Amino acid sequence: MKKILISASFVIFVSIVFYLAGNNGKVMKDTTEPTSTANYISPKEKMDEEIKVEHTRRDNNFLTLWENESESKSLAPKKVYDLTEMNGYNILRHNFHGFSLSYSKTFQVDTHQPINYIRLFNGNARIDITTQNVEKAWTNQHRFINTTLKHIDAKKVTNLNSNGFTIEIYKYNRPLISSIDSDLNYYAYAFVSKGKFIHTLQLKTNESNFEEQITTLIDIAKSFQSIEKKEIDPLELVKTTEIAHDISFEQAKGALTIKDNEFMMGVYHEDSHQFSEWDKTMETKTGLQMFYKAMDSNFDHFVDELTSDNRVPLITFLFERKESHDDGVIQGIINGEFDEFIIDWARNIKATEKPVLIRLGNEMNGTWSDWSHRTTSNDPDLYKLAFRRIVDLYKKEGAANVYFVWNPNNISDPYFSWNHASLYYPGDSYVDLIGLTAYNFGETKWNKFRLFDELYDDLYFEYVRMFPNKPFIVAEVGSHAKGGTHSEFIENMFTSIPKKYPNIKMIVWFNSTHAHFDFRLDQDEETINTYKLLIKEPHIIKETNER
Repeated sequence: MKKILISASFVIFVSIVFYLAGNNGKVMKDTTEPTSTANYISPKEKMDEEIKVEHTRRDNNFLTLWENESESKSLAPKKVYDLTEMNGYNILRHNFHGFSLSYSKTFQVDTHQPINYIRLFNGNARIDITTQNVEKAWTNQHRFINTTLKHIDAKKVTNLNSNGFTIEIYKYNRPLISSIDSDLNYYAYAFVSKGKFIHTLQLKTNESNFEEQITTLIDIAKSFQSIEKKEIDPLELVKTTEIAHDISFEQAKGALTIKDNEFMMGVYHEDSHQFSEWDKTMETKTGLQMFYKAMDSNFDHFVDELTSDNRVPLITFLFERKESHDDGVIQGIINGEFDEFIIDWARNIKATEKPVLIRLGNEMNGTWSDWSHRTTSNDPDLYKLAFRRIVDLYKKEGAANVYFVWNPNNISDPYFSWNHASLYYPGDSYVDLIGLTAYNFGETKWNKFRLFDELYDDLYFEYVRMFPNKPFIVAEVGSHAKGGTHSEFIENMFTSIPKKYPNIKMIVWFNSTHAHFDFRLDQDEETINTYKLLIKEPHIIKETNER
């Protein structure tokens, strides 16, 4: 049984995206049941009580999360910020965004993604600081604040004016999550506005420290001052650093090796088993096969079918249940409600002894996803805890043949700095590949037909800046032919990747339709012939190596 779910918010968002960027914003979901259940053993039967993985509270500690994140690598340009001391306080001067602020020495500071955000944190609180030019988001300060608060029950605390800035303070909370050690479920926003810029400070703390931390938040907001911006190229170090990571996923019965200027081609079909028909049509073997599953899906022996044929499964786990749109799935993952399913998948995949990719909760930065900010109280930490918990369970099961993909959408919705994809990154130690997703929706009233390099050029180099020590996978791409042809898009794609984007090591074509957009490549002879010619190139990896 197959289920494709399209949220109403997505339908609205497509129009917005065409206007904003003209390229992406779709999510297709498939919760196909296991292809074979003859030898299936239920999670409850298979799990021995004495070796059941127990949830340890320390795994859900926010301080550990923030410390791990701060250790992640980036190619941040030089002189984006300066840190000094004055009168017992730390002074941060943000030369790129043009402001300074002061904060207590009780806070650590995370500056590993300084273009996107600055984080102040300690064991009791964190404050994320982002900057938005509202004109670039096609909005104004009033709508920016209203949109930010749309999915939370926030109450206004006060209005202030300081150093030429207008400051608005709001507070809210969410229910405690029982399994989180010392959950921090009280929040406040400080919106610090001047001209077309608005600085968003989000405080997160606990109930007992809430009033004290709000005072701290207000003090930081009042310390804001405008400073002269410096001309800084965000890609300064990217332009002088060669980034191209080879892939060498070696396991007992198979290995995936993708060297310099090579990549593996993959495909997604609504009916996953169409891959054999696809290979027949295209006259070549496709090494990577993507399919979707909900969190409460039983293990699918399609994984065994693919790995036994020296193909690589890419399993996308949507943070949802099979039969419902439950907004509490992330909280359920954190609380261990899906552990039996996760562990059963881990054990079965481990048994293949071949490389398998898992993509967790993709497009988390889009409102159309049920695991986005709108269901997590505007708190990306909850998504990250859910992601990390799943990875930890696989590691505890010894499933070392699983490689995890983190994959936001190329456009955030809302298109605001506090919802930037980098804020959802769970840390270098929890991610093996960085996923990129962008679609060409063809020519529309707001959009033009875009070739692959037009879609991915800026995105690729921004991701190189943010995640320089990880190989990339284009986990979803497709092109609608209105205003152009499939042939010219895929020809541009196949030639651009090895020449311009050497860190893209895998790519998955979304061979399906979405609404009135048709991304299928196997519907006309010209496209098929073009693909057949391009896919035969020796630098395109067709399968894993048997061992």
